[in-house]
Amino acid sequence: MKEPARAHFDETVLATDQLPEILAVIRCHEVRRSATDDPERFKRRAAAEMVTYLGPKATARILQRVSADGRNLLTEIQPVLGLFLGRRAAGRLASRIVEASVVRI
Repeated sequence: MKEPARAHFDETVLATDQLPEILAVIRCHEVRRSATDDPERFKRRAAAEMVTYLGPKATARILQRVSADGRNLLTEIQPVLGLFLGRRAAGRLASRIVEASVVRI
């Protein structure tokens, strides 16, 4: 039995070109779903990263000012961390906190 004729294009190239868009849509959906499941989850993750450097009371106080959707997480933590650790170390730690708490959702 003969196989059906196939289109003359490389399916791998098509998939590779569309992959970033597909992953972005999936990621957006995951973030929305997890935010509705547990909107405080990212704050707990951020707190776990910060508590070693600032202690539990300061960490809780800083995270109180962070919005429910986490949009201002970086702007709230960066200045405070800078006071304790210096600008360079604060930048690195802030990146780590954002990665651990928001990106990893």
